[in-house]
Amino acid sequence: MAQRTTPLDKLRAVIGFEIFRDRLIELLGYKDRVDKCGNAPFDPVFMFKVVVMQKYYALSEEQTEEQILDRSSFMRFLGVAALFSDLDEALTARGIHGKEGVTVDASFVEVPRQHNGRKTRPS
Repeated sequence: MAQRTTPLDKLRAVIGFEIFRDRLIELLGYKDRVDKCGNAPFDPVFMFKVVVMQKYYALSEEQTEEQILDRSSFMRFLGVAALFSDLDEALTARGIHGKEGVTVDASFVEVPRQHNGRKTRPS
């Protein structure tokens, strides 16, 4: 099945978001920033792309998270989909084949009730 070109794909092709990196670092004070646990913040370009999606798709933070996890076009725009290709290449280079899982839909079927009583025998 051919991959459909989405508005995000077109935007990603036209704008090299790395041009914003230095300005984002300057504006957001990313230089030596860490949280209370000592963790570095998310990449500023990645987060800017998330904000761009929120703006153009009018998404709340919760909706944005759901869409990123659900839509391949959002994953491609953020560069997350490419990580899976990188992982596959790294595994293959080490002689390991990653096997994808299969999702099976659950179904619920009503089972007829059985009556467990003694049957009477004809005499």
